[in-house]
Amino acid sequence: MGYIRALTVASLVLCTRALAQRTPPPFLAAYTQGRAYILLTEMPGGTAGFNIYCKRGKKFERLNGEPIRPVKDPLVFREVLGEDYRWVARAVKAKNPLQTLRRIEGDPGTGFAMSLASLRVAAASGRLFVDTTAVEGKTWYRVAYLDYRGREFASREVKVKLEEARPGPPEDLKLEAGDGKVKVSWDYPPYTGRPEDIAVGFNIYRRKEGEDKFVRINPLIVLRQEGKLYRFDRKVENGTTYTYYVTAVDFVGRESRPSEREVARPKDLTPPLIPEGIRAISEEGRITIVWRMNLELDLSHYDIYRSTSPTGSFSKINPEPIPGDRPSFVDLSLIHI
Repeated sequence: MGYIRALTVASLVLCTRALAQRTPPPFLAAYTQGRAYILLTEMPGGTAGFNIYCKRGKKFERLNGEPIRPVKDPLVFREVLGEDYRWVARAVKAKNPLQTLRRIEGDPGTGFAMSLASLRVAAASGRLFVDTTAVEGKTWYRVAYLDYRGREFASREVKVKLEEARPGPPEDLKLEAGDGKVKVSWDYPPYTGRPEDIAVGFNIYRRKEGEDKFVRINPLIVLRQEGKLYRFDRKVENGTTYTYYVTAVDFVGRESRPSEREVARPKDLTPPLIPEGIRAISEEGRITIVWRMNLELDLSHYDIYRSTSPTGSFSKINPEPIPGDRPSFVDLSLIHI
């Protein structure tokens, strides 16, 4: 089963709110390799499971044998999540399978958001059905919601277009190079509310100058949040050129074509810290100035300035740069007043 990962519960919930503002359909539908993945976006109050129907000719035929229900046993829940369990537990701040299960099933927004991020969570949460009899083209599906007695108490019908298509690529990629960071931003069409609008997030790829291959820099997917389509890449070196592109990802893990490529070169804009612990030791014919060593890796050197009065003009007195690992200077050019 394919899967994708999410960043944080906070950002996941933002994603579900964005969908809610546009009245999403009862489910999302993605078609690939002869299968239609049906992911429920809404679960009316009192829902304990669902049946799924597909229109064959003039009649709807039920596709599932047993009702699709969420997993209630914490250990089985963990087993279904498989390798996704660890990051899911961290995302919901749970310490064990029971807490993980309770926090996902206890908050519908979190449950749906985590289902967008992982098909394993969707299956364990009772939100996913895979139609292995699907064919490309337009078809009608009906979702029938079950109460705790197993009775259908509500249903929704939607006409969907099943096609072997990946999401469209992001557009208008922009880079802003800073000090030790690059801001990567892009545009993507607003959510349409159609079942086939299944792009849920993005991946960012980077290539360092002198390297041949692009590498994905986001360990977890960047979710599709309108107004928040950007990320900061802080694992860069000043003075080095980087090339970036971004792809869109759907909820079954398929990526779009890459966006256009852009280039950025971060640079050092931050001055070193002010020297601290300065002391002047007066001796005959000389003054020795000492200070605490600055441990910043980008420190170049020190310069010493002197004036005959606190409010006078200062002039540099060291003829050569003072190395960063030698926090002292002996002034022999004293002015006797």
